[in-house]
Amino acid sequence: MYYDFHAHFNSLDPDQIDVFAKTCEKNQTRAVMSAGSNDKLSANWEEILKYCRKYPDWMLPGAKIKLWNTPPDVSAVRKLKDMGFVMAKFICPFYAYDHEMYLPVYEELEKLNIPALFHTGIHSVTEEDTKYRIPSLLNMEPVRLDRIARSFPKLKIVAAHLGTSFFRVQAAQMAKVFANVYVDLAGSGAWKGLTPEEVGFYMRNTMNPGDTAYFKKLVFGSDCYVKYPEIQTEAIKHYLNICEQNHLDQETIDGIMGKTVASWLEIND
Repeated sequence: MYYDFHAHFNSLDPDQIDVFAKTCEKNQTRAVMSAGSNDKLSANWEEILKYCRKYPDWMLPGAKIKLWNTPPDVSAVRKLKDMGFVMAKFICPFYAYDHEMYLPVYEELEKLNIPALFHTGIHSVTEEDTKYRIPSLLNMEPVRLDRIARSFPKLKIVAAHLGTSFFRVQAAQMAKVFANVYVDLAGSGAWKGLTPEEVGFYMRNTMNPGDTAYFKKLVFGSDCYVKYPEIQTEAIKHYLNICEQNHLDQETIDGIMGKTVASWLEIND
């Protein structure tokens, strides 16, 4: 069983959701779906739960938590756990990810054993960026996870998109330095734009290029959407090609494609 840690709910059309679930079944992949009411393209928490419960073998619920200019409601994190959510997604914060105001949220996630997916790197300009003059790229640099990783060493952190083209070296280095930081290649701007050789450049031990141990810090994330399930299928092929071309052993491949994430969620397949 594969685990896709980076999937999106962008449709409430029952037929499209059914096609998405059937694609996951065909791929033998469980998708961790991120959604939240703060994103106009996403379902809200109750709606994502409804559909994940309808397809429990193929869709697991994750929730976007908005980090804005007022202290987040930490009790909402506990509510998510009680509701059955298995992942927290962060993107486009008002302040940088490591702002003092946001630390209680990460502390609660660590206590509740909920892994966190952070968008890192490039993001398109939004109306909120312009209105509030937000430095979006700086707020989401992979290095902004430094304080979080040090402060909450038991919190599993995934830097999405390997930092995108701006910050790939930085994101890879974060994964190498911190035991609790991982990366994915999610999105057509990342996994389609990275050859197996390039991924090898970022994930190999620079002091010993033959050492592939750091590949264990890579987890499968496709950045697929309910409306575009074919992205997941394409991403699986690309990830497996990366593994093959870099001559990774089966244990490492299994970890990348799902066992690492399954261990966070305490699922045995």
